[in-house]
Amino acid sequence: MYKNGKLQYLFSSKNQIHLIDRLGNYVDKYPVKLRASATAPISLFDYSNNKNYRIVVPCENNEVYLYDGEGDLVKGWEFCTAENIVTSSINHYGVDGEDYIVFHDKYKAYFVNRKGESKLEFLTKFSFSEKNPIYFDYTYSKDRFVTTDENGTVRFFYSNEKQDSLDLGEFSKDHYFVLKDVDSDGSADYVFLDNNRLEVYNKQKKLMMAYDFEAEPTSEPVFYSFPRNQIKIGVVCSSVSKIYLINSDGSLFDGFPLYGLTPFSIGYLNSESNKFNLIVGGQENLLYNYEVNEN
Repeated sequence: MYKNGKLQYLFSSKNQIHLIDRLGNYVDKYPVKLRASATAPISLFDYSNNKNYRIVVPCENNEVYLYDGEGDLVKGWEFCTAENIVTSSINHYGVDGEDYIVFHDKYKAYFVNRKGESKLEFLTKFSFSEKNPIYFDYTYSKDRFVTTDENGTVRFFYSNEKQDSLDLGEFSKDHYFVLKDVDSDGSADYVFLDNNRLEVYNKQKKLMMAYDFEAEPTSEPVFYSFPRNQIKIGVVCSSVSKIYLINSDGSLFDGFPLYGLTPFSIGYLNSESNKFNLIVGGQENLLYNYEVNEN
């Protein structure tokens, strides 16, 4: 992040952006005080994969601010104020050599370039889901962006400024939606986590899998890549102190649920290990380290 060959930890709080080194010390110029309180998490972009980082954050004054890696506001960022507060994360996509920075407020979607200038304009007559960002479907034959409205209807925005929709059922306004190729067939699927239920649909509207939890999940689903192109879905139900790992066919991964209260990470702590380590937060600020088989 800071171009010194070392790792740092970047995160945001309601009023500041923080960059901390491996020893727990603030990097020079941090923390950065925001111009207004943040309304969604920060996003980190590296447009050309050259470590020329950009940090973007929406704030409660309806502004979207762009910072460089040293915590300074980027000159030339010309985005005009959003019409309403932006509550979902902001994404960047490179499509056919062009950059799209995409996000939405309650009623409007924004598609802008690196300078914040509008690239696409859409007239929308619905309310967007507050929690869910706009995705780009790299697996579809035409350039299209995907998100949901507050009823869970899947909404498509095309690069020719056309719109379309797909109704997969009724969902609450608090649903989570993710565009992800769950079964590794080369085509993105529609993942919903709502109330106590996880559902995955394919592009033909077929329900591919479902799983019912004993309590309502408390954060968005997270996806993990396992050997042999297997995708697993992680879900947290903190009210019952349980974490789940769901296979792509809807079955529960062996050994789960486990104790845990927070979103968790899965990876190798030792390059010679033949098992994954799962790290999750628990009570009294403790971290738990579980061994997880690769299959």
